Amino acid sequence: MDAPIRYKVIYEDDDRGLVREGEFSATDPGVTANDSIAVPSSVVLDILTYVEIFQQKYTHPRAESGSEFPFKIRKVRYSEMEIRSQSLIAAFRAVVKYYPKQTIEKDKISVEEPYLYVLQNMREIENYVEEAQHSSGPLDGENSPDQTGIKGFEIGGAIRLKQDFQILKSFIDKTWGRKIINELERYRQKPPMATFEMAWMLFKPGTKVIFLYYVGDSQHWMGGIIRRCELESDNERYKLSMWGLDIFRLLTQPNCISRRKYVRYMHKFPGEKQIQQLTVYPIELLVDDTQVALSAGIWDQLQKRGQKYFELMKAVFGKGSLEVTYDGELIGESKLKQYTGNAILAPGVHLNETNTTYRTVHDSEPFDNDESDIGSQLEGKQNERRRLWHDYREIEPSSFTRESPLQLTELHFFLSPPNINGFALRRKDFFGFLVDAIEPLTTNKEVLRTLQIPQDRLDMMTALTHRFEDNSKSWSADFIESKGEGLLFLLHGPSGVGKTYTAECISMYSGTEEGGMELKLAKWFSLAETWGAIMLIDEADVYFERRASGQLQRNSLVSAFLRSMEYYRGILFLTTNRLGHIDDAIISRIHLIIEYKDLTDAARIKIWKQFFTKLSKDRADYAVDPYLEGFVENDEKITSLKWNGREIRNAFQTAVSLAEYSAKTDDPPQKQIIVKKSHLEGVAEMSAVFKKYMKDFKGGAEKRAYIEGARMDDVVRQKKLQVEQARKLARQERE
Repeated sequence: MDAPIRYKVIYEDDDRGLVREGEFSATDPGVTANDSIAVPSSVVLDILTYVEIFQQKYTHPRAESGSEFPFKIRKVRYSEMEIRSQSLIAAFRAVVKYYPKQTIEKDKISVEEPYLYVLQNMREIENYVEEAQHSSGPLDGENSPDQTGIKGFEIGGAIRLKQDFQILKSFIDKTWGRKIINELERYRQKPPMATFEMAWMLFKPGTKVIFLYYVGDSQHWMGGIIRRCELESDNERYKLSMWGLDIFRLLTQPNCISRRKYVRYMHKFPGEKQIQQLTVYPIELLVDDTQVALSAGIWDQLQKRGQKYFELMKAVFGKGSLEVTYDGELIGESKLKQYTGNAILAPGVHLNETNTTYRTVHDSEPFDNDESDIGSQLEGKQNERRRLWHDYREIEPSSFTRESPLQLTELHFFLSPPNINGFALRRKDFFGFLVDAIEPLTTNKEVLRTLQIPQDRLDMMTALTHRFEDNSKSWSADFIESKGEGLLFLLHGPSGVGKTYTAECISMYSGTEEGGMELKLAKWFSLAETWGAIMLIDEADVYFERRASGQLQRNSLVSAFLRSMEYYRGILFLTTNRLGHIDDAIISRIHLIIEYKDLTDAARIKIWKQFFTKLSKDRADYAVDPYLEGFVENDEKITSLKWNGREIRNAFQTAVSLAEYSAKTDDPPQKQIIVKKSHLEGVAEMSAVFKKYMKDFKGGAEKRAYIEGARMDDVVRQKKLQVEQARKLARQERE
């Protein structure tokens, strides 16, 4: 009878070329390509040892040509176990449902040292063997080899299976038994400990693990599933230098949520180490047949974040994008890390620098296709049953809207990513946004009340923008499909009278944020249209100044914008205080042109009161002195300045800062901050001096704008009318 365990040494040169294998024979064995070699049925295991050798030619002149000295072994490369027992092969096939990259051939299972495929599944195989002993004759039952659909060989009975398993177990106990027992003792310590050599016990494929994800100076937990644990070397001289861990997790793609492979390394460390201090560690630990939670708090944290992530992604998939507010660190930013403001979640895309189309943001990590070869010989549904993570492979938008929507589980939440890609509106660039720092956008329907603009004009703007709030297609007067379907506003007038603020208020009322543009104009049209954003081009005269000969670059800019504007199907606001400088072709494409005149004294008082109300509403520890309210309404020091809305805002902001400093430096310091008349008087005096200087130096702003051909304000109109009337009277007197 052949030995149940056979040993063989395979000799290779330094290029891993085969030099010698097995025993030499003095006679020709007569091997042909069609011969089959039978493995004795009594053989359970083959242990193959691969060694690297070197040889030297014998150089004595009388030596025969080609004669050699015996070769010498340079190093032992590795050992490999081949499981030959058909009963054990069938048992592994029945028990192990997930082990990527491990193949099971018809006649053997090949496993490299340290035999992790065998070691990590010994407990389940032993339980399977014990269950088999309760059946008579050939194995049967739901999980028996007979039910796996394997064809091509007969499966032994329970007795043979137990005998072969005992041989395998004896070999494992001899090589690993004491080490495993010692490691289990370390798990029972408080806190549980682990060694580098035995860390594989923590990372069986399919194990739920956690690890840290770093963003700038902060760190965030992530959850994943182990798919591979393998010894690797970062230096050829060291065999056990680090464990390579392939982990799959969920990642947001442009049109789906899919599995992605994430690689982490655990470098060799001496002695023992707390499991919870490892770079990767399991969420639970099996100790004495009991699952012990290592980080229940982190599990709860990931569940909460995962639920929020999927709620956000449902909305993103439903609308194509989602506007949110954000207060946190930006992923992908090297300079300004912190960002507070609105953002549009649009995962997986960003603007190409060479054209106006989208392209996918490619992650460096490959897709995890869950190709586990252990089920490769199974048929149909049985093979699909082996794919344990099928529901996590590709989650499409339709997964949430179909008749039988995807039922999200705790594992979905556990595997969800900590961030979603999107567009930071204030930064005008794409970044990753941490889910924990994302909050729903709150639209302000009352913001229109703060505008100082005639009601009939405001009603017209809100009526025109209303049709863009839903997806229904409005009637188009243009005979060319998709042309002229946008809505363009031009707001013109002197500085600080509310032109830009009007566009922002309309967007707040509509529930979308303006996608401000200061870079290359045409590239942003597709983004604004896709996201349903209101696009604002502030100070439009800078970009669309009247074309003239000899200005090829500026003329090309205006022409390119005109072509893009024709097919833009969104809302566009242009603001300018230099209407006379904008090209006539731009003017002809505007749907509604609204002039903003200088603020009246009554409008200025309303603006002051709005800022007073906002301060009291936003900060309970701030107050406005009643004397200040009377000061801004009636005192000539303020009313004579004729401040515009922007100047009023800046002056009040400065007064608040002075009040904060006064409260801080008072003896004793004051808890309540009161903005007083004295805080604003100094600001008003400096403003009056500066305005007088500018008027003496360059003349009034209205006059300068008129002379430059930029605009005609009311002051200029009145003076021009007075001049015309005087000339008319003079002519009448002469006649």
